[in-house]
Amino acid sequence: MADWGPIESDPALFTQLIWDLGAKDVQVEELWDLSDPSLSNLPKPVYGLIFLFKWEASSSPPTGLSSSQGTEAGDDHGIFFAQQVIQNACATQAILSILFNQQGGLALGSGLEEFYQDVSSFPKDMRGLALSNSDLIRSVHNRFSRSDPFVNDGLFPQKDEDKEDPFHFVSFVPIHGALYELDGLAQGPIHHGACSDEDWLGKAREVIQKRMQAFPSSEIRFNLMAVTKSRLATLRERKVELEERMRKCEGDEEAISSCQIQISSVEQAMAEEASMETRYRKLNAQRTHNYIEFIQVLVEQLAKKDQLDGAIQRAESSSNRQGRTEGKN
Repeated sequence: MADWGPIESDPALFTQLIWDLGAKDVQVEELWDLSDPSLSNLPKPVYGLIFLFKWEASSSPPTGLSSSQGTEAGDDHGIFFAQQVIQNACATQAILSILFNQQGGLALGSGLEEFYQDVSSFPKDMRGLALSNSDLIRSVHNRFSRSDPFVNDGLFPQKDEDKEDPFHFVSFVPIHGALYELDGLAQGPIHHGACSDEDWLGKAREVIQKRMQAFPSSEIRFNLMAVTKSRLATLRERKVELEERMRKCEGDEEAISSCQIQISSVEQAMAEEASMETRYRKLNAQRTHNYIEFIQVLVEQLAKKDQLDGAIQRAESSSNRQGRTEGKN
């Protein structure tokens, strides 16, 4: 079974990962707090939430889960649930848990749709195994994994103080009138009570807040993201609506002018969203690229031209000046 690399908790990265898997008209938004305005300002509809927290190996189920915060349900109620069977797959698995549990209206793309149809009848452990062995899903995931230019072959084991804390992604999704937590390390979907399309975000907030409160007060390393319909898709639909309305206003110059102004505003917003997508792709390329080979060639060329010592001295001088400037501030 091929390795899966770790990926960062970042909305731009998660958004492009979803696009590259083939799903359309979906984006990921980061939530900086759980206030009503933050939740209400999310693009609609919100398909699910992805929550990141520190995972404690000694805790089973994961830290913060108690019987009072949810009950594990079987996965035979029309819920797509897959157990995580390989390390570092939890981010992509959390995304897929949301995408695969939408009751229509979401274009998954041919690759994901075919995978879903192939494994939906499998038991939860076999779904996880199939997911981990999917060439499409694994290759897209690893496309966004953190670039590790230095491979540790085990000859130099890491000291305990140098090891990073493990973190884990889970998703919260409203399914069939109930809020479920889908955690690949659990035995099944975790039922958090009845909900509606209108109140499920508020109920999810309560669960997440209790989960965070179960950690020591010094622990602040949490992250929350929402998987939503893309703003660009909503704007495209709005433009079509306005164009149709304008066609029905034949002869009414005032109504036509009003529609034209609104269409112009929508087109400007669409251009801004398209520009954001371009920035996402550039940012993700920079984030995941391995620059070591470039740096090695650059250093070699500077050395051949006897310019390396000068470059190092200029860099040190610039760093010292920057340090003095920051010290004055």
